Amino acid sequence: MMFARFVLAGLWRRWGSTALTLLIGACGLAGLILILWAQTALPEAVKARISETDMVVGPKASGLDLSLCCALHQTPAPGLVSLNSVEARLSEPDLKPYIRASVPIALGDSVEGIRIVWTRPDIVGFYHTRLAQGRLWTQPMQMVAGAQAAKTLNLRLGQTLGSSHGLAGEGEAHAARYTVTGILAPTGGVIDHLLLSDLGSIARVHAHGPDADDHDHAEATDGHHVNAVLVSFTSPVALAAAPALINQSDTLSAASPQLELARLLSLVRPVIYIATGLFVAIGAFGALVLTLSLVQALNRRARDLTLLRFMGATSLDLSLICLAEALLIVHAALMLGVGLSLLGQSALTHVLSAYGLSPRPDVPVDQWPWLYGAALLTACLSALVPALRLALTRDDEGFRA
Repeated sequence: MMFARFVLAGLWRRWGSTALTLLIGACGLAGLILILWAQTALPEAVKARISETDMVVGPKASGLDLSLCCALHQTPAPGLVSLNSVEARLSEPDLKPYIRASVPIALGDSVEGIRIVWTRPDIVGFYHTRLAQGRLWTQPMQMVAGAQAAKTLNLRLGQTLGSSHGLAGEGEAHAARYTVTGILAPTGGVIDHLLLSDLGSIARVHAHGPDADDHDHAEATDGHHVNAVLVSFTSPVALAAAPALINQSDTLSAASPQLELARLLSLVRPVIYIATGLFVAIGAFGALVLTLSLVQALNRRARDLTLLRFMGATSLDLSLICLAEALLIVHAALMLGVGLSLLGQSALTHVLSAYGLSPRPDVPVDQWPWLYGAALLTACLSALVPALRLALTRDDEGFRA
């Protein structure tokens, strides 16, 4: 009990340096945990959002543009493509065995920033979801809402709502109004964040007003042109083969969202390495501050330690005091670091939710053993210098000090 009181009293006496050491160590650890979490949670969140879409077929554009627009639904549409030409190409013998399902999508409008996708009822089966309320559309200007979209807009069955041009929700408003006929069950995928309507709605919405012909998207063709066709494969083997076959066309291009986004994440990897090095440096600086704090405490408490030595304490006992202080600070930094990392994860999750990504805040349990081991090693190394100094100091030298 006296040993514990002596350790706690020493930490409290130098509360400023103790708090500084604790904060630096916690920030370094929180940063490392946040990076480790992001390296696994973000790719998994992206994969969950696009897991049903194996390939996007659209006009000539980069694979990343097609994936971001038509699979993640985060960017404007790159252009138009003939639906008949895409369906004819997918039905040819070299591609048909690979195709499990396909569904066309046309884009261009939104409701308060939530994208409207003009498509066919097949899209519900394509995304492996079901209706939670109501029914699918049976005619143009009827709408089915994804679970998160319905929650955000506070939609109910039978409600009517207008749309506007573009993705920002601040474009030209359209006079025609949709009627909500159904709400989908949540899936955790991209369809949760979309509003779905029939391809025939395109002409109905954009047939009003003098500027009806000024828009550059699919409405001018009554659904015969779309922005893309989403495809799912019968086998993962087609991920590499099918896009290459379609890209030989002069008018069509295809991309695998999974491969394109994997390439995008690989470009971010150097930034991850730099950030990891930065937080490791912060942790090392925290270890240095801890060492200096213990040495400073040793100088301040030289008289107390000498008296303990004359009362029967050995050099090992005094060294254990330094080690106990270091371990106590490191464990407190661990707990504070985990708490800070969870706060950071929650904040990042909140930001990403606006983009339809929902990573789950978590502590990387599989990485915890080496994190904890590194923290214990840091404590031992920090206590090593003052412990050696105590062990090498003779009783008479300590008494004179």
